[in-house]
Amino acid sequence: GIFIFASVYTLYFARAIALPIVLSLLLSFLLAPIVRGMKQIKIPEPVSSALLLAGFIGKIGLSFYRRILGEVRITSLQIS
Repeated sequence: GIFIFASVYTLYFARAIALPIVLSLLLSFLLAPIVRGMKQIKIPEPVSSALLLAGFIGKIGLSFYRRILGEVRITSLQIS
């Protein structure tokens, strides 16, 4: 009983450390085949990793931008 409670309690407070590690491992596994493919066409691994990461971050930023832009349009139509 107390062991389970202590484990859950520890995991709850360790999530600030564990979440970035888990996400980085997940991205590493997901993007490794693409990096290997880019290496076969003579693009160095650091360059291909940087391109993929920039594209990934850019896609997330673009989706947030579109969502915010949509919200602004809806709000401006409601105001006028």
